[in-house]
Amino acid sequence: MTNVEIDRVMRKIQKCLALSASSNQHEAAAALRQAKALMDMYQVTMEDIELSRIEVEEVGQGYSRPPKWKANLYLVVARAFGSSQFLRGGRPVFVGAAPGPAVAKYALEVLLRQLEMNKRDFMAAIAIERPWLDRSVKVRLGKGYAEGWVHGCYRIVEQFSAALSPATHEKHRDRLRQHLQIEKIHISTPRKSALDDQIGLIAGKDGFLDGQQAKIHAGMTTAGGPALLERD
Repeated sequence: MTNVEIDRVMRKIQKCLALSASSNQHEAAAALRQAKALMDMYQVTMEDIELSRIEVEEVGQGYSRPPKWKANLYLVVARAFGSSQFLRGGRPVFVGAAPGPAVAKYALEVLLRQLEMNKRDFMAAIAIERPWLDRSVKVRLGKGYAEGWVHGCYRIVEQFSAALSPATHEKHRDRLRQHLQIEKIHISTPRKSALDDQIGLIAGKDGFLDGQQAKIHAGMTTAGGPALLERD
């Protein structure tokens, strides 16, 4: 079955299980029989049902080997919204309890725009102050700045969020395997850190300071995490 078909079956079973809690005994019994019949027909277990309640959000286009700053930003956003993050085909996949993954997907788009705007301002200042720099140096400065910015953003996120337990992360991995209908998840490997380079490290310090200016705007419960990360 396709993912769409699997999701449709899971929703039907979940609906029947919800109806089985009805105060009307006849309605509850009929719903439970229907849920059991669907589970037998499609060889679905209660563990499968529990996993299906975990959301999976795939994001945008990927890289065969994403830059380190971008891979780090995926991890920061996932932690901020109580989700696990996996790199599949170079693109991020957020997995977790609703609405975490969906909010993480949106927050990532916002933060990427903010980072790119800050980096443009930084590089424009560099072009004025040091017009003699060649392109290769500018590229290293840009990557270093971006990676430093993400580290600064993480310092904000770690103040209000806790890392997921290994057991929760493994459950999220199981859900992704179920979603993709595969036995093993092959994870993309990011490129090396730009901060290992002295030039990148210099720019990273400026990026770190700018990234720390990210502010939290509460719009969800503490358990659900913040609604969005924005800059003043």
